[in-house]
Amino acid sequence: MSRSISLACAALLLAVGAGAAVAQTRAASLDVRTPGLTAEGSVVVAIFDKEADWKARDRPVRTQKVAAGPNSRLRIEGLQPGRYGLMVFHDKNNDGRLNTWPIGMPSEPYGFSNNARGRFGPASWQAASFEVRGDSVQTLRLR
Repeated sequence: MSRSISLACAALLLAVGAGAAVAQTRAASLDVRTPGLTAEGSVVVAIFDKEADWKARDRPVRTQKVAAGPNSRLRIEGLQPGRYGLMVFHDKNNDGRLNTWPIGMPSEPYGFSNNARGRFGPASWQAASFEVRGDSVQTLRLR
């Protein structure tokens, strides 16, 4: 009898352990909020999961856009837990790109996760990246 109880306990511990592993790798979601924008155009978000892609501004794991407004927000579903960085801009004229002045400076509001700032370019991965575990929120002030 004690052998069957031991086997039952071992099976239960394995099942609980497997459930914990599944819970840890469960897909996460990210709410991106960009308060204070005018209601023109859209907000475009690119999400990166690798520093090299961030630096190259290439191969985001996901891009999404939502109508702009004073309380713009979008929800990114199905992310695997891990480290991410966001590049966001207010596409005022809805042309699908971040417009710039002739000297190369952005003419449309933009920002990065953690409200990180860059010097003469995008914020660094170290400053902008953040952990997503379960449901997360990033509130960005676009400038």
